[in-house]
Amino acid sequence: MSSGSSPLNNVIILLPGWAAKPSDPENTWDSVLEYLDAERTAFFVPHLYHRFGSIDERAESAIDEISEIFYGLEVHLIGHSLGGLVARFIAARNDLPFTVRTITTLGSPHHGIKYLNFLPRMNGDGGLASIIRWMLDSDYGGIFNVTPKSMDEFNAKTPNNPAVQYFSWAGRLRPYQVKYVPVLAFVSLFHPYNDGVVGVESAKWGIHLGTVKCLSHSKIVSAKLIAETIPYLRMAESGG
Repeated sequence: MSSGSSPLNNVIILLPGWAAKPSDPENTWDSVLEYLDAERTAFFVPHLYHRFGSIDERAESAIDEISEIFYGLEVHLIGHSLGGLVARFIAARNDLPFTVRTITTLGSPHHGIKYLNFLPRMNGDGGLASIIRWMLDSDYGGIFNVTPKSMDEFNAKTPNNPAVQYFSWAGRLRPYQVKYVPVLAFVSLFHPYNDGVVGVESAKWGIHLGTVKCLSHSKIVSAKLIAETIPYLRMAESGG
């Protein structure tokens, strides 16, 4: 699984998805961290503002942490699920104290998750949302950021940065994967091809590097996919 070449010149920033524990942000990336260590590739995992926070809340927290350590340097952002949208939000900023060279998203819902349309919206204005924010310091904005309507709005106001190269991966479960049958029975009503959470078409953004069969939404965070991604990051560093 080795990338078979020299380490990257720039650090990889790993952005976890919704509900990742701030106290243990590396947990999402266990196999990836082992691989990057073995490859002598520098990486950093920010402790995000809140495990249930919105895209902008999480992005502001990540920007603060990255800026403290990598001020004036170039970085590669790799985001799982909501983390990929956080990466895009960061790259769209024109006032960053660091430079984003590439973004790679793993199972990120760039075009929304259709079944979330059936959830009551808690955008901070209602009484229930106020109570939740008071109790948990969040209105669970991360979930409600990724309805199709919210993502249409996000995509309109978060254009790709022309100086950044964008890559994406998607996973696709198969009907014979018995442990996922109950999930697939529901999610497939809205997204016929999906990883158990996000539809394949929704996960495509920029240069789509591939849709990997039998990978669930959590299993898409794999050392193998990172190994297959690194040559693209290396080419981006060299201007390719």
